[in-house]
Amino acid sequence: MNEKQKQILKTATETFMRYGVRRTTMSEIAVAAKVSRPTLYGHFASKEELLGGVIECHNDQMIETISRELETRESLAAKLDAVFDHAVLRVFDLMQSWPDASDIVTEDNQNAMDAYLRGLKRLEAVIERILLPHASAIEASGQTVRQYSEFVVFTATRLKKNLRSRDQLRALLTSLKASVLCVAGVQQQTMVPDT
Repeated sequence: MNEKQKQILKTATETFMRYGVRRTTMSEIAVAAKVSRPTLYGHFASKEELLGGVIECHNDQMIETISRELETRESLAAKLDAVFDHAVLRVFDLMQSWPDASDIVTEDNQNAMDAYLRGLKRLEAVIERILLPHASAIEASGQTVRQYSEFVVFTATRLKKNLRSRDQLRALLTSLKASVLCVAGVQQQTMVPDT
C-alpha cells in the first residue's frame, strides 16, 4: 500500500466515523483527503471498496499491535487479555462511537464483509499460535487447536456484536478466558479474599 492510499484510508476512516458510512460521499472523502475524485477512484472504485480497505487497514494495525504485545507476555492468560483487549474491547469502543456502526459490515457490502472475514481468519491464526503449546490438553477435550481457536474467536466476536454494555462484555470475556484456560489445562491462581 502506497502513501497516497494510506492517506485516503486514514481520511476515509475519520470521515466515516464523523458522519457515518451512508451519509459520507466519495466527493467528501476526496476533498478531506486533498485528492481529486479521479485519484480517489483510481485507488478505490467505489465507497464499498473504500470501506473494505478501511476495515483491512484496521485489521492490519490490530494484528500488528497484538503481535507486538504477545512478545512481551508470557502466560496464556496475559496473552488472551491482550487479544481480547485489542480485538474485542477496543473494537467494541470504536463501534459504540461510530454512527451507523451496524451498516459497516453487512451482506450488502461484499468488500467490507470479505475484509471482516479475512480479519477473523487472521485473528484465529493468532489464537491458534498462542494455544499451540497447550495442544495436548485441547486435543484431550476432543478438539483440534484450530477448531478451538475458531470457537474462541467466534464467541468473542459474537459477544462484541450482541452486547451494549462494556462492563458486561468484559465480564463475559473473563468467563471465556477462564474456560480457555481450563480447556488448555492451565491452572489459574485464585484470589483469596482478605479476612
